[in-house]
Amino acid sequence: AVDDVLLRVFEFIDCSSLVRTGTSCHRFRELSTRSAEQRTHRLADGRLLRNPLKMLRAQEQIEGVGVREGTGPFVPIPMLGLRRRVKVSGAGDPEFNGIYFCTGSNGNGFLFTKPRAPERRAGMNGVVHHAMGLPEIVEMDEGDGGIEDAAIRGGGDDEDDNNVRANEIRDGDLEVLFGDEPNRSRLLRCVIAKRFSNETILWYMSKEEQDSTTHEITHRYSYWAKLMVSGDASPDVCRYPSQTSVLSRNGDPAWQTLSNNEPNNEQISPPIVELLG
Repeated sequence: AVDDVLLRVFEFIDCSSLVRTGTSCHRFRELSTRSAEQRTHRLADGRLLRNPLKMLRAQEQIEGVGVREGTGPFVPIPMLGLRRRVKVSGAGDPEFNGIYFCTGSNGNGFLFTKPRAPERRAGMNGVVHHAMGLPEIVEMDEGDGGIEDAAIRGGGDDEDDNNVRANEIRDGDLEVLFGDEPNRSRLLRCVIAKRFSNETILWYMSKEEQDSTTHEITHRYSYWAKLMVSGDASPDVCRYPSQTSVLSRNGDPAWQTLSNNEPNNEQISPPIVELLG
């Protein structure tokens, strides 16, 4: 019973503090690990096989071992996101500023997201809840003590580059992309993703908003940029959102404002986007 109370308290402790708590004694070390496992259960179930035999079968499928048409067993192959972070700063809409992580993918490539600030949570009843402020993230380097191993497409029918509409991507699409359960309360996010404008694919920066009547989550787009190409940077770097320093080398515009999506949006300055380690 006492352990259950402690686990309940641990739910509100950020990861770095939980690691330090686990170094205090053997009991807290075990409870910290249990707390982390409980809090990441839905994420792990959605993205990991959690079984060595399933992992072995996934490896066999990659290597073409025992794969016969129409026969199994088959398992989904775990996919890895990109490791590096993206920093957005200087945006006229300050909600977009911050650190983005690669959290998913769609038919056009990888998606990079961060919670809206202040953190806003979508509810099943259409009410947008404000979450408690999260503590600053402290990176854990390799070798730190504590817990081991803590280490849209749209329609393509837009009239021009500035013609992305907020209601083109609905909550159902997002649930598939991010692995969230339908109607599950979750944080609303700012998103950097590729999508088509006519025949051209571009990077777009948007924020999720929930309609108070329909309860649907839509995207409000604010900024866009051309893709980096192989001549601009290495193929690995080109998989990330376009960097301001790369696109502006020759005096060309980098990230630009979508002038028709917001009233007076012409006065909102575009962001500076750079790739971190």
